[in-house]
Amino acid sequence: MDGLTETATLTRSNIVNGDFPLVHKPFTILSGRSLLLGTVIGLVLLGAPVAAKDAGAAGGGTLTMAPTPLGAQAQQGVYRAVCIAAAVNGGTFAVFAPDGSRLADATVGEAYAGDHVNFTIADAGTDFAVGDLFTVTVPAGSGKAVQSLTAALDGSQRPVAILAEPVDATVEDVEGPGYVSGQFDPTELPLTDTGWTAATLAAAFGDKPVFLRASGAA
Repeated sequence: MDGLTETATLTRSNIVNGDFPLVHKPFTILSGRSLLLGTVIGLVLLGAPVAAKDAGAAGGGTLTMAPTPLGAQAQQGVYRAVCIAAAVNGGTFAVFAPDGSRLADATVGEAYAGDHVNFTIADAGTDFAVGDLFTVTVPAGSGKAVQSLTAALDGSQRPVAILAEPVDATVEDVEGPGYVSGQFDPTELPLTDTGWTAATLAAAFGDKPVFLRASGAA
Protein backbone atom coordinates (compact mmCIF):
# COMPACT_ATOMS: atom_id res chain seq x y z
CA MET A 1 0.00 0.00 0.00
CA ASP A 2 3.06 2.24 -0.06
CA GLY A 3 2.27 5.47 -1.90
CA LEU A 4 -1.23 4.42 -2.91
CA THR A 5 -4.22 6.75 -2.92
CA GLU A 6 -6.78 5.91 -0.26
CA THR A 7 -8.95 2.91 -1.09
CA ALA A 8 -12.17 1.49 0.31
CA THR A 9 -10.14 -0.52 2.81
CA LEU A 10 -9.70 2.68 4.84
CA THR A 11 -12.76 4.10 6.53
CA ARG A 12 -13.22 7.78 5.77
CA SER A 13 -13.77 9.52 9.10
CA ASN A 14 -14.40 12.93 10.60
CA ILE A 15 -10.69 13.69 10.62
CA VAL A 16 -10.81 14.13 6.83
CA ASN A 17 -12.06 17.59 5.93
CA GLY A 18 -11.77 18.50 2.28
CA ASP A 19 -11.19 17.04 -1.14
CA PHE A 20 -7.41 17.31 -1.30
CA PRO A 21 -6.09 13.93 -2.53
CA LEU A 22 -5.70 11.40 0.27
CA VAL A 23 -2.56 9.29 0.08
CA HIS A 24 -1.40 6.83 2.70
CA LYS A 25 1.60 4.59 3.24
CA PRO A 26 2.47 1.90 5.80
CA PHE A 27 4.37 2.67 8.99
CA THR A 28 5.71 0.28 11.61
CA ILE A 29 4.25 1.38 14.94
CA LEU A 30 6.66 0.77 17.82
CA SER A 31 5.36 -1.73 20.37
CA GLY A 32 4.18 -0.68 23.81
CA ARG A 33 1.43 1.68 22.76
CA SER A 34 -2.09 1.88 21.39
CA LEU A 35 -2.71 4.81 19.06
CA LEU A 36 -6.02 6.38 18.08
CA LEU A 37 -7.29 7.22 14.63
CA GLY A 38 -5.90 10.63 13.71
CA THR A 39 -2.80 10.34 15.91
CA VAL A 40 0.03 12.47 14.56
CA ILE A 41 3.08 10.24 14.22
CA GLY A 42 6.81 10.82 13.96
CA LEU A 43 9.74 8.46 13.46
CA VAL A 44 12.35 7.46 16.06
CA LEU A 45 15.42 8.54 14.10
CA LEU A 46 18.04 8.77 16.85
CA GLY A 47 19.34 6.30 19.41
CA ALA A 48 21.14 6.78 22.73
CA PRO A 49 24.48 8.60 22.32
CA VAL A 50 27.77 6.99 23.34
CA ALA A 51 30.80 9.03 24.46
CA ALA A 52 34.41 7.91 24.02
CA LYS A 53 37.89 9.39 24.49
CA ASP A 54 40.49 9.07 21.76
CA ALA A 55 43.14 6.53 22.67
CA GLY A 56 45.90 9.05 22.05
CA ALA A 57 44.52 11.74 24.37
CA ALA A 58 47.02 12.96 26.96
CA GLY A 59 44.53 14.26 29.52
CA GLY A 60 43.10 12.01 32.19
CA GLY A 61 39.67 13.68 32.25
CA THR A 62 36.30 12.36 31.16
CA LEU A 63 33.25 13.37 29.14
CA THR A 64 29.94 12.38 30.73
CA MET A 65 26.60 12.71 28.96
CA ALA A 66 23.85 14.69 30.70
CA PRO A 67 20.67 12.94 31.90
CA THR A 68 18.97 14.50 28.87
CA PRO A 69 21.79 13.97 26.38
CA LEU A 70 20.23 15.22 23.13
CA GLY A 71 18.83 18.56 22.04
CA ALA A 72 16.09 19.32 19.55
CA GLN A 73 18.58 19.71 16.67
CA ALA A 74 20.64 16.58 17.39
CA GLN A 75 22.01 14.82 14.32
CA GLN A 76 22.84 11.20 13.65
CA GLY A 77 26.57 10.67 13.43
CA VAL A 78 29.71 11.59 15.35
CA TYR A 79 30.14 14.79 17.34
CA ARG A 80 33.73 15.80 18.10
CA ALA A 81 35.09 17.80 21.03
CA VAL A 82 38.72 18.83 20.45
CA CYS A 83 40.89 20.61 23.01
CA ILE A 84 41.96 23.97 21.58
CA ALA A 85 43.26 25.61 24.76
CA ALA A 86 45.02 23.80 27.58
CA ALA A 87 44.93 25.03 31.17
CA VAL A 88 45.86 23.74 34.61
CA ASN A 89 42.89 21.68 35.80
CA GLY A 90 40.85 23.05 32.90
CA GLY A 91 40.80 23.80 29.21
CA THR A 92 38.56 24.70 26.27
CA PHE A 93 37.19 22.30 23.66
CA ALA A 94 35.85 23.15 20.21
CA VAL A 95 32.69 21.15 19.45
CA PHE A 96 31.74 20.03 15.95
CA ALA A 97 28.46 18.49 14.73
CA PRO A 98 28.39 15.46 12.41
CA ASP A 99 27.76 17.77 9.43
CA GLY A 100 31.00 19.60 10.21
CA SER A 101 29.45 22.76 11.59
CA ARG A 102 31.15 24.25 14.63
CA LEU A 103 29.01 24.65 17.72
CA ALA A 104 29.68 26.67 20.87
CA ASP A 105 32.93 25.82 22.66
CA ALA A 106 32.88 23.66 25.79
CA THR A 107 34.70 24.64 28.99
CA VAL A 108 36.16 21.94 31.22
CA GLY A 109 34.23 21.66 34.47
CA GLU A 110 31.10 23.38 33.13
CA ALA A 111 27.92 21.71 31.88
CA TYR A 112 27.62 21.95 28.10
CA ALA A 113 24.01 22.34 27.00
CA GLY A 114 22.52 23.30 23.66
CA ASP A 115 20.35 22.24 20.75
CA HIS A 116 22.58 19.29 19.81
CA VAL A 117 24.28 17.35 22.64
CA ASN A 118 24.57 17.89 26.39
CA PHE A 119 27.55 16.77 28.44
CA THR A 120 30.23 17.77 30.93
CA ILE A 121 33.97 17.44 30.42
CA ALA A 122 35.70 16.95 33.78
CA ASP A 123 39.37 17.26 34.69
CA ALA A 124 41.10 14.32 36.34
CA GLY A 125 44.77 13.47 36.76
CA THR A 126 46.95 14.70 33.89
CA ASP A 127 45.79 17.99 32.38
CA PHE A 128 44.31 18.03 28.91
CA ALA A 129 46.59 18.90 26.00
CA VAL A 130 45.73 20.72 22.79
CA GLY A 131 44.43 18.16 20.33
CA ASP A 132 42.89 15.81 22.89
CA LEU A 133 39.68 14.43 21.44
CA PHE A 134 36.34 13.13 22.68
CA THR A 135 33.65 11.76 20.41
CA VAL A 136 29.92 11.45 20.99
CA THR A 137 28.30 9.02 18.58
CA VAL A 138 24.55 9.38 18.02
CA PRO A 139 23.36 6.16 16.33
CA ALA A 140 20.38 5.75 14.09
CA GLY A 141 17.11 5.04 15.86
CA SER A 142 14.67 2.27 15.03
CA GLY A 143 12.92 4.31 12.35
CA LYS A 144 9.61 3.12 13.79
CA ALA A 145 6.61 5.37 14.37
CA VAL A 146 5.35 6.73 17.69
CA GLN A 147 2.98 9.51 18.65
CA SER A 148 4.70 12.78 17.86
CA LEU A 149 5.34 14.95 20.92
CA THR A 150 6.86 18.41 20.71
CA ALA A 151 9.07 17.59 23.71
CA ALA A 152 10.58 14.47 22.11
CA LEU A 153 14.29 14.55 21.26
CA ASP A 154 14.69 11.37 19.19
CA GLY A 155 13.46 12.75 15.87
CA SER A 156 9.81 11.89 16.47
CA GLN A 157 9.13 15.53 17.35
CA ARG A 158 8.97 16.09 13.59
CA PRO A 159 5.56 14.86 12.33
CA VAL A 160 5.46 12.71 9.20
CA ALA A 161 1.86 11.46 8.94
CA ILE A 162 -1.61 11.15 10.49
CA LEU A 163 -2.84 7.67 11.37
CA ALA A 164 -5.63 6.58 9.05
CA GLU A 165 -6.79 3.80 11.39
CA PRO A 166 -6.47 3.07 15.12
CA VAL A 167 -3.51 0.79 15.87
CA ASP A 168 -3.02 -1.51 18.86
CA ALA A 169 0.70 -2.17 19.21
CA THR A 170 0.68 -2.79 22.96
CA VAL A 171 2.23 -6.27 22.61
CA GLU A 172 4.35 -6.07 19.47
CA ASP A 173 5.20 -3.83 16.54
CA VAL A 174 2.25 -3.45 14.19
CA GLU A 175 2.01 -2.03 10.70
CA GLY A 176 -0.51 0.77 10.33
CA PRO A 177 -1.50 3.16 7.54
CA GLY A 178 -0.68 6.83 7.85
CA TYR A 179 -1.93 9.66 5.69
CA VAL A 180 0.94 11.54 4.07
CA SER A 181 -1.37 13.72 1.99
CA GLY A 182 -4.80 15.19 2.60
CA GLN A 183 -6.77 17.88 4.40
CA PHE A 184 -7.78 17.23 8.00
CA ASP A 185 -9.84 18.79 10.78
CA PRO A 186 -7.42 19.54 13.66
CA THR A 187 -10.26 19.56 16.18
CA GLU A 188 -10.77 15.84 15.43
CA LEU A 189 -7.12 14.91 16.03
CA PRO A 190 -6.03 13.61 19.48
CA LEU A 191 -3.58 16.41 20.28
CA THR A 192 -4.10 16.53 24.07
CA ASP A 193 -0.80 16.34 26.01
CA THR A 194 1.25 16.25 22.79
CA GLY A 195 2.31 19.89 22.90
CA TRP A 196 0.84 20.47 19.46
CA THR A 197 -1.74 23.08 18.52
CA ALA A 198 -3.42 23.37 15.13
CA ALA A 199 -1.15 26.28 14.25
CA THR A 200 2.15 24.75 15.35
CA LEU A 201 1.29 21.40 13.76
CA ALA A 202 0.43 23.03 10.44
CA ALA A 203 3.79 24.80 10.53
CA ALA A 204 5.63 21.59 11.46
CA PHE A 205 4.24 19.72 8.45
CA GLY A 206 5.91 22.46 6.42
CA ASP A 207 5.97 21.72 2.71
CA LYS A 208 4.37 18.29 3.08
CA PRO A 209 0.91 18.02 1.41
CA VAL A 210 -0.83 17.69 4.79
CA PHE A 211 -3.23 20.56 5.49
CA LEU A 212 -5.27 21.42 8.57
CA ARG A 213 -8.63 23.17 8.38
CA ALA A 214 -11.35 23.06 11.00
CA SER A 215 -14.90 22.28 9.86
CA GLY A 216 -16.80 25.48 9.19
CA ALA A 217 -13.63 27.54 8.84
CA ALA A 218 -13.69 30.14 6.11
